Amino acid sequence: MIAVHVPAVLVGTILSFAVLISALETVVLPRSSSTRITRFVFAVADRILVHRSTSSAWAENLRALYGPIALVSLPLVWMLSVAGTPPSPVAMLANMQRSQSLDNVDLWRTMMNWLIDLEQTHTSFPALCYFPQSSPDQSWVASVGAMVDGAAIVLSASHFTVDPSDLDEVKGPMLALAYGMPGLVRIARAAGLPLGEPVLLAELMSKWTGPLPEISITRAEYVAALELLTSVVTVPDGDVESCWQRFAWLRSSYDQAVRGLAGLTWAGPAEWSTDRPARVGRPRLLLQRSIAVDWTVPPAPPPVS
Repeated sequence: MIAVHVPAVLVGTILSFAVLISALETVVLPRSSSTRITRFVFAVADRILVHRSTSSAWAENLRALYGPIALVSLPLVWMLSVAGTPPSPVAMLANMQRSQSLDNVDLWRTMMNWLIDLEQTHTSFPALCYFPQSSPDQSWVASVGAMVDGAAIVLSASHFTVDPSDLDEVKGPMLALAYGMPGLVRIARAAGLPLGEPVLLAELMSKWTGPLPEISITRAEYVAALELLTSVVTVPDGDVESCWQRFAWLRSSYDQAVRGLAGLTWAGPAEWSTDRPARVGRPRLLLQRSIAVDWTVPPAPPPVS
């Protein structure tokens, strides 16, 4: 088994570093040239959306979609490489820890920039929510869900104060949550899902000691994730309940948004996001009303092992 695990770890580490370098060079340190991953994604988008069309008018219309779709697809490729296929918050954090990039604020900032771009494109053109991926395992909803859930796990299991030195340790996850949680809600609202205004991270943190909100993630699932992430976060037995309470409040701000978008896009199952979709009705034909949604939570899948 060691002969199998060692090459797998080496390949995973090399792939994680390649994705990190591609993300940093494309977003944080843009240059006149692009990385191979970037060129590949944009070339595929160009061939699918532009050069396959024989009609100049149709090609012009598709070219308008080229930029937004390629922009959204590029970080999706990065996330699939880091968070696994299908994406998982546990896999994402484990891979980031393995590649020693969990504390890399630039990587978290890259995720934040993608979330901002995603919100801008999908709220301006909600039809992008329905754009199919090349594989059932490659869902932008699952990728965003894994990213935000991973950040929520880290923040909920971290002990910090308002002291700047403490905040530096959780600055990356806080950036992802500050933009990811309301961004998911705004995208869902733009797509016609019946959701209220997004709740900001600072407001959620002030409610951490309040009664537990209802979410689709169970306490058993959360605890099982912590047990798999002992190399990432260390939670004493006496602190598990308070950590769970913090996570529940964080997840409550986007739980219905990610479940509604999962049902809207018919995405393949992915841990904690598209494996528990809401039942989403059809868009209204003439009335400017929200889409009917059944928020009943399906039976929880077995905890990840």
